[in-house]
Amino acid sequence: MKSSSIKLSKIFELNKNIIDNFNFNRKSLINEKNFNKQADIVFNKLKKDKFDCLLSYSNAIKKKIIVVSHERSGTHYLMNAIAYNSNYTVHPFIPCSPNLGINFFYEDNIIFFFSMLEKYKIANIFKSHHNFVFFKKNFDYLKKHYFFIYIYRDPRDIITSFWNFLNTYPWVGPKKDSISELLRSQPEGTMIQYQIKQNKGILDRWEQHIKSWMLNNYEKNKKNILFIKYEDLNLSYEKTLNEIFLYLNIELKSTIRPSTSKDVLAPGRGKVGNYRFFLDKKDIEFIKKNVGKTMDDLGYSI
Repeated sequence: MKSSSIKLSKIFELNKNIIDNFNFNRKSLINEKNFNKQADIVFNKLKKDKFDCLLSYSNAIKKKIIVVSHERSGTHYLMNAIAYNSNYTVHPFIPCSPNLGINFFYEDNIIFFFSMLEKYKIANIFKSHHNFVFFKKNFDYLKKHYFFIYIYRDPRDIITSFWNFLNTYPWVGPKKDSISELLRSQPEGTMIQYQIKQNKGILDRWEQHIKSWMLNNYEKNKKNILFIKYEDLNLSYEKTLNEIFLYLNIELKSTIRPSTSKDVLAPGRGKVGNYRFFLDKKDIEFIKKNVGKTMDDLGYSI
């Protein structure tokens, strides 16, 4: 049961001077001058819309949870699947974002943020779309206090869903008239908050993200991350849910299945293979040429 709750801002108030010092006197992970400037603009823009969530506590949880993904990978579907069947909650979830007033481009700020919450048995699930490099330096500490679950998805379905999303929220990234154009575009807008450098294109951004967490990561790190394939969670729900709860080492209270569109901004169909209705032969060939090897490594035939 949830025992009590507190506003996140109350914890921040106790550490305001340290947070402010990190935010305004930082040594950023970013070393590209032009990209560094863009990152500052994004941070200053997003922190104005401060998100002050109500933290819920539960003595039943063993560690806090961070769910990580590339955008449009079924992140909320996974978070809801956990919350609906346990003592964790997603109402609200905690976004690892400048909206909290925390500059995640600065490594010391990241570790301070998570260590600041160490003593609290927070039931709210944390959500991140960051490349692993943001957590790499402090992962040995973080894995002791947080469960990490990484959900991944066929990039063809991701791009299809992303195009729909960006046409609804164009300030997040490149707004293009077609999915074909999006495939051939560079990241821009507020989506760059999850990068440390500019990528060659949207597909390269996806590839670098999943390589950082899953394919090129050290084995000792991967042993402390649960990797969930969206297609498995969608098509073999109960089996995959049991795998998740075994990792969390908690009782599976039920097997309630959330809607794939619940809590999702600009929800798509959530269907496996939905890209077939939107991508043409040239698009598929372009994807194969650029990230086909990585897709094969993940078990996606192309």
